[in-house]
Amino acid sequence: MKKRYLVLIASLIVLLFVPYDWGKAQNYNRRQVISKIRNYDAKRKRALKNGDYKTVISLSWQIADSYHLIKQDGLMTRYYERAIYTAEKNNDKLLKAKSHERLGDKYKMPDYFTKKNNQYREAAELYNELNESKKEGEVLRKIVKITHKERDYENLIPTAETLLSKPDVFEITRQDRINLSTVLIEAHTKQGSEEKVKLFELMWDKAQSEKPDPRDKKRELEEAMKIDPMLLSQRELEFLRTQKKELTLDIDSQKYVIERQGLELQLKNLDLKMKESERQKQEAIAKEQQAEAQAQKAEAQAQKARNNQFLIGLIGGGIVLLISVVAFIQKFNSNRKLSSKNKEIELERQKSDTLLLNILPEETAQELKETGHAQPQSYDLVTVMFTDFKGFTQISEKLSPEDLVKKLEYCFTEFDKICDKYDLEKIKTIGDAYMCAGGIPVANSSNPKDAVRAGLEMQQFMKDWKSYQEKIGEPTFELRLGIHTGSVVAGVIGKNKFAYDIWGDAVNLAARMESSGEVGKVNISETTYHHVKNDFECEYRGKITAKNKGEIDMYFVQSSVTSNQ
Repeated sequence: MKKRYLVLIASLIVLLFVPYDWGKAQNYNRRQVISKIRNYDAKRKRALKNGDYKTVISLSWQIADSYHLIKQDGLMTRYYERAIYTAEKNNDKLLKAKSHERLGDKYKMPDYFTKKNNQYREAAELYNELNESKKEGEVLRKIVKITHKERDYENLIPTAETLLSKPDVFEITRQDRINLSTVLIEAHTKQGSEEKVKLFELMWDKAQSEKPDPRDKKRELEEAMKIDPMLLSQRELEFLRTQKKELTLDIDSQKYVIERQGLELQLKNLDLKMKESERQKQEAIAKEQQAEAQAQKAEAQAQKARNNQFLIGLIGGGIVLLISVVAFIQKFNSNRKLSSKNKEIELERQKSDTLLLNILPEETAQELKETGHAQPQSYDLVTVMFTDFKGFTQISEKLSPEDLVKKLEYCFTEFDKICDKYDLEKIKTIGDAYMCAGGIPVANSSNPKDAVRAGLEMQQFMKDWKSYQEKIGEPTFELRLGIHTGSVVAGVIGKNKFAYDIWGDAVNLAARMESSGEVGKVNISETTYHHVKNDFECEYRGKITAKNKGEIDMYFVQSSVTSNQ
């Protein structure tokens, strides 16, 4: 008996103190996921060049979901935002709405409640514009769910009342009306609106009295079927087992009806036999009772001895258990503090990842994080672009520093979007100068054409912006832009204040192309001209003297050949 108690107490101690890393149950191979992300990104860039924006958006979703899988939420957000920007550029409101909704689904509660709510509302507005009432209703129900969880009644009440006001449009079922009435009763009770509480109590009673809605059952089935494909076969097996069980019950019920009459006859015969044997049983029972009384007396004596042993074991076990509980509580408090600290570290890590991506390209940032350094690399074919604003000094004298910076930020932000569109890497800004390059950090052969297309679009943007600024009587800038193609070295050097940069004579020549250019023109070198002459109409300028470089053949890009056709 004592051995049993000792084994039980030892087992309890082992369960309390043997650690188990639950996180390993869902530990993913980061290298495999990162390799898959790079494959997706290469396909995305090819689709971007081919103008297949739907594939670009689909691949951006897959990359974002992969980053979410390895808890790189900063990168996940960036790729969903790229999908949103691509859909907006191509005026595809449906894909833009879906991108907002998917990003909202990925944000975790309660840390990112505000961002999650904002993404859902963006999606709902777009679905409304497209008359996608069913999808709008689904998103509005999600908003009700998260605002109720956060007790944000100011946003919950109008959203829930909107759903109830158009039940046919949003396909509101009986269960939806019960749920929405319940949360509105709670919200209006908190706000002290008795009339509203009575109104929604009546609506709740009415919904409860109605027959079940088949759409609720269908929705439950649809939600149940949203499972991992690896579990589908097991689910189907359980479904078949359930069907078999129900069929067996039906067959057994039919057999029972058929056999019941025969059983009744057998029971009558048995009843007669039982009456005949009743007297014999009574005698046997009397003997059994006498033997049982003797056995009970012996059992009472044995039980008394066992109770004494149990009491001793219980006292010892209680002492050990008390020590174990105290140790468990200390360990639990320590784990809780560690979990809170890990959560804070994770949030800070996500912030640092996002900040690092605003400074360095993705490939360089990933290499820096994995190895602790980023090795500079040589590239044979890189196209460098410089831009500069004419009259910037004179205009800066007319504006306050705040207004000047706002105008610069507006222009450079649009330049960033154009660079992203044509797969160019922004290098840096120096005052009112902007520098970017194509063919880095991932080498490609299309960067001369990509850079020229980007330059033409930047000049067109500046012309449109100048026209608008002149209409409202605001001072404006004019843009000089130069492009050269050659070999460079690119990477990060030093240990403090990391910055991605490029070096080589091609950089100096690109700067001379900008300073020797003209406002509103795209000035390119002879090297760049030979790469793009079959795709763009160009005007030969002759040999132009450039500072410290002598005379250089230069060209103005007039337009794209395809646009002229």
